[in-house]
Amino acid sequence: MCLPAVAYMAGDFNSHSAVWDEHVTRQHRDANTLIETAQLMGLEWTRPSNHGPTHYPHANGQRPLVIDLVFLEMHEALHIQPMRLKEMRNVSDHMPIITVLPIEPDQGPEGQHSIKLESKAEEAFVDQLTAGIALIDVRNLSLVEW
Repeated sequence: MCLPAVAYMAGDFNSHSAVWDEHVTRQHRDANTLIETAQLMGLEWTRPSNHGPTHYPHANGQRPLVIDLVFLEMHEALHIQPMRLKEMRNVSDHMPIITVLPIEPDQGPEGQHSIKLESKAEEAFVDQLTAGIALIDVRNLSLVEW
């Protein structure tokens, strides 16, 4: 199986495993597939610095779960720790997770496609990017210090 190079994978995987949730008593087949697929991409599950539940079901009697996960490149997983943002959960049943990743210039092969500086293509790209960013709804965002 050939999978693309990935440095970061995260989301609500809705997958139950004792690997990330000590309250799980039986490893689910989907969790094994997720772990194996991440490994094929060179990723591994990365434990948040303040590890704990990420999903709090609204239904009474159901226990909180760890189903929102972050996978990082194996060499980065030792240095970078995601963090659950408890104060940002509000009424959602999911707790946001933040991961600070180092971003470095691409060291790809020569001849890589690029946009010529100060060209019409660069101007069009910047215009398109600016328009896209302007559409992002930021009315409900707030500053969180940690």
